[in-house]
Amino acid sequence: MPLFPMAVLVASVALAQPTTRPIPPATVAATRPVFRPAPRPLGEPLGKVPLRDLCRLSMENGQIEVTTTLQSTSAMARPVTIPELDGQSKVICHDYIYSLENLLTRPDGRHITTKVDVRTANVNIEQTVQEGQQIHTVALYQSRSDSRTGLKAGQVRLTVTSTVTGAATRPQQISWQAEDLGALRRQRPAEIDQYLRPVLRTLHAEHLLAPEPWAAHQVLADPQPAAQLHADVMELVAKLDADAYLDRQEAAARLQKMGGHAAAVLSRLDRGRLSHEQRLAVERILQSPQTLSAAMIQSLRNDPNFLLDCLYVPDRSVRAAALARLQQMRPDVKFDIDADPDARAAGVARLRAALASVTPPQAGDR
Repeated sequence: MPLFPMAVLVASVALAQPTTRPIPPATVAATRPVFRPAPRPLGEPLGKVPLRDLCRLSMENGQIEVTTTLQSTSAMARPVTIPELDGQSKVICHDYIYSLENLLTRPDGRHITTKVDVRTANVNIEQTVQEGQQIHTVALYQSRSDSRTGLKAGQVRLTVTSTVTGAATRPQQISWQAEDLGALRRQRPAEIDQYLRPVLRTLHAEHLLAPEPWAAHQVLADPQPAAQLHADVMELVAKLDADAYLDRQEAAARLQKMGGHAAAVLSRLDRGRLSHEQRLAVERILQSPQTLSAAMIQSLRNDPNFLLDCLYVPDRSVRAAALARLQQMRPDVKFDIDADPDARAAGVARLRAALASVTPPQAGDR
């Protein structure tokens, strides 16, 4: 059956500072009841459908995509059994609306609702946990273009909301936004790991946090001695003024790939001694959003979760470098970087559990 793709376009926006605010009264009611009768009768049950066929989440050029093998039917929710998810699930697949909802009641009394909604290519991934009167919601939203949310095309927002039903105090909300999920992952790693990662784990979709290859290459490149780094950068700077266009482009690309370490050298150059062509190229590299700072490179290089996320990347060289770095931190780590994507995902899950006790090295460690 034909796939039913949903995609979100990408644009650029600077990372906003986290904001904490009460939810306006008009939206409070929407956060309170977690479990309630369906607003309309359920449609014909779908039976048992694997999660990968029902709702496959992927990332393409910064866009979260949702695909399903279901054919578009009516807007009526249909019960479905998903082997990978406990609890009760239902799905809507109709024209440009897709919605998957899973309801789970745990033995400890917690009620957990996990949702994936796509409407006109806007994607919302959300999980609400209700324990007694306390309600905690984590939502990731990526917009195509929706002025009501304050987001432009491609931007993402991670929102965490906490409330107590029947309490006099209003719900509290904190949110972070960035140009795309990759940028949010790099700039807010602690918040991603604490809030979003468990939601994606429920949906077997932690691979959405795989870094872009350009970022992974910058982080995983072997650190060079300062003198050698300076010499390599200056050699490439000289080539920025080469007669051949392709030579200039290659030099710029290599400097860009070196990231923040090269940028640190470039920022100290006396640009008055450079040609016009060299100055333009250096300024483009220093201002590029694809140039990670040396501090960020060092932080991510020592982050086991980031290194594990690199094992999802299609580029084999990235997976090999990430595994080598993990083995420096934990020599007994074993992983098949040539396994198929599903097997790699299962292997990453096992490794993540095994490495949960690893303490990241200090910033100066190599």
